[in-house]
Formats: sequence, structure tokens, C-alpha cells
Amino acid sequence: VENIRMLLLWNRTDGDRFANPAMLGRFYMQHLHQELGQFVVLDDATPPEAPLEGRPPETFLSSTETFLRQSGVGAFRLYSTAMSCEPLVDDLSQVATAATCASVHGGGRLFVTCEQVPNEASRITLGTDFDSFGQSRARLDWQTSTRDADTLRTAALEFGRYLVRAGIGRLKINPAVLEGSAPLAGWTTLPSAPGAAGHQMGGLRMSHIAADGVTDRDCRLWHIDNVYVGGSGVFRSCGHANPTLTLTQLALRLADTLHNRLAAG
Repeated sequence: VENIRMLLLWNRTDGDRFANPAMLGRFYMQHLHQELGQFVVLDDATPPEAPLEGRPPETFLSSTETFLRQSGVGAFRLYSTAMSCEPLVDDLSQVATAATCASVHGGGRLFVTCEQVPNEASRITLGTDFDSFGQSRARLDWQTSTRDADTLRTAALEFGRYLVRAGIGRLKINPAVLEGSAPLAGWTTLPSAPGAAGHQMGGLRMSHIAADGVTDRDCRLWHIDNVYVGGSGVFRSCGHANPTLTLTQLALRLADTLHNRLAAG
């Protein structure tokens, strides 16, 4: 966010010289985080015995590439309070990976963290209040779309279908999720932002051509020879996983690029 704010400030005083003004700050993304619903396990769904030490692991399911291509929704991962997913493993293997199971607790709450589909209207701009140096603070205009609502609804419906098909339980989907309204009502409240996982991404979009983004493949600002950007602002899309490892890899790659450039004189 601060990288984008500084470039916006520089553009304002230097006639949009530093970054593409049509793209700078746009496609701001976060990971959507929401409680999809509440599930119950049927009385006759006897879980296998699995003695565990300490707190049982949560159920954790992540969408596969094949399922995402077929459904057209964003990537997602589901997790819940502990329950048995062993009867579902064969079914889930068609669309999900990384399934872990724990003993049934009779029911629980189902959560999702998912990819936000890139949205040009979601953006970072300069606000009307100022910091202690008299510079404009950043304004985060985070917006979701109907495609994001589709991701949440599809994830909930798929999990609910698995419970029914395996004959082990039922899922009650939150009405706002099922209706697919955008922006979604009833966001889960988190310290970072309502409905978001606090993963700031986008706004410095990497691109093949200058008109379509802010940085090139080497994280360098288009048309500026010696200004590079490190961070998750360059992401064109965000997947469903935490961005830290990806942005760290990009930073290491950028360090190699700069080292080789300096070594070449």
C-alpha cells in the first residue's frame, strides 16, 4: 500500500511521470474470508477410531485446477472445526486436495478463504486526510464483484453436496452466501478488514506491455530505467494462499536481477 501511495504522490507532483496513471492503484485485491455456514454430522455417521494427541486438526480442503476450470470460480480453501472427512475422501479427490480428518464433534462452522477475481474498480487512491508530514494518506477502495460472490456460493454448495452424497451430514449455508449478493452482506468481522484476510495485493500490476500494467516482468516501472518495486502489489491474480512466500520469491528474484545488472556495469 505504501509503495502505491508514494508513486501516487510522485505522479501528482511530477505529471504522472513515474507510473501509468490509468493502472496505478487499480486491481487492488485481498483474500475473501467468510463463514459459509454451519454443518451437522448425522447420528448414524460413526467416525472411524482415530486417537489423537492434543487438539484435533481441522478439516482442510483446497480446490483443484480441474474443478476451477470447470466451474469458472476463484480458487478457495475450506476449513472448519474438527469433523471426520474420511467417508468423503474418495469423492473429494475429484475436486479437492490436502484433505485431513479428525474425530467427529457432532457439527461445526465452515469457513472459506478464497481468491478475489481481479477487479479494475477495486483500487487504492490518495485520500483527503494527511500524515504528520503533510502528505495524503492512502484510501483503500476495496470492492468485490458478483464473481466473488459466485466463488463463495460455489464453495459452500460443493461442500454441502459432499456431506449429502456421503450420507454423513448436512450444511446450512448462510443466506447471504446462498443469495450471492455483491457486495456480500454479513461479512465475518476480522481485525484487518470486514470480510478480508488482511492480505494486501495488486495495485502495481505486472504486465507484458506498458498499457496493461505498472511494472514489467522484472518488477521495474515501465519507462523508468532505475525504479523497481518489491512486494505483492505486482500480483496480477492472488490465488487462495497467503502471499508471503510468493512475494519473498519475487524479492529474491529481483535481488538477483539487480545484482546481475550492477555486475554488468
